[in-house]
Amino acid sequence: NHGGLSRYSHEVVGFNSRLDSLQAVVLRAKLARLAAWTQARRAAAARYDGLLDGLEVIRPVTAAGNEHVWHLYVIRVGDGRRDAVVAALNAAGIGAGIHYPVPVHRTGAFGDLGYGAGDFPHAERAAAEILSLPLYPQITAAQQETVVRELRRALNAAPARLADAFLADVRTADVRTADARAADARAADVRAADVRAADGRTAPRAAR
Repeated sequence: NHGGLSRYSHEVVGFNSRLDSLQAVVLRAKLARLAAWTQARRAAAARYDGLLDGLEVIRPVTAAGNEHVWHLYVIRVGDGRRDAVVAALNAAGIGAGIHYPVPVHRTGAFGDLGYGAGDFPHAERAAAEILSLPLYPQITAAQQETVVRELRRALNAAPARLADAFLADVRTADVRTADARAADARAADVRAADVRAADGRTAPRAAR
């Protein structure tokens, strides 16, 4: 499973190969229903769009000229409230989740690339804010209304923490990254100067 030993923990680079013969037979039967299921997902996603209007969340947007199949309906909850909101939804029996909590450059599988906190701040912030709401072809309008009602309650109960630990870590990492880049630039200048000096010592003298 992509080198994962546990959910969202990937220590080595792997691959995904779970389609055995039995699952292929089941999938082939499901393909006949795919178009109808996709339309049902799109209708449910549109319903969420309306129900979430006015809430302190960022709704997903489909780029112009594209069509979404809505495998997931992912919102963003900022101000450091995401984890508290997920916990509250789960406690209320709502199957909300996080896909995916760790950005790729922070996984052990890609640790050898040398990236750390703050190197990709947009990805890191997204990973700290994304929240997947329940979405499947058979979900009903009443169920979605319950999801959004509990979401509103969770948002109201979760205090905003504008200076939460995650953002503090990112800012600290940004400073370290800037210092490291400045040091690298100084080292590069020194190496370039050494090369020029060496070239001057080895260059042939002009004939007198």
